[in-house]
Amino acid sequence: MNLDEITSQSSNSDNEDNEVVPLDFRTALMTGENKIVIQAKPLHFKTVEEDLRELELAERRKGGIDDFFESVRKEPFA
Repeated sequence: MNLDEITSQSSNSDNEDNEVVPLDFRTALMTGENKIVIQAKPLHFKTVEEDLRELELAERRKGGIDDFFESVRKEPFA
């Protein structure tokens, strides 16, 4: 990201059509290379149907602590 470009573009009034969207961030520590990788993509808001489907699946599973951790674990983006 070049901050100089952003500053110069923000002064133009004709760039008002830019949409601001929330982002979903994922980070990973690359231990072999000792660096941190940060990924971001537009955040996906679940629909009511998706939420209900996930609740039904969770009710069927009713697992232990391992199932809970599996459900909240976030994998890197493809």
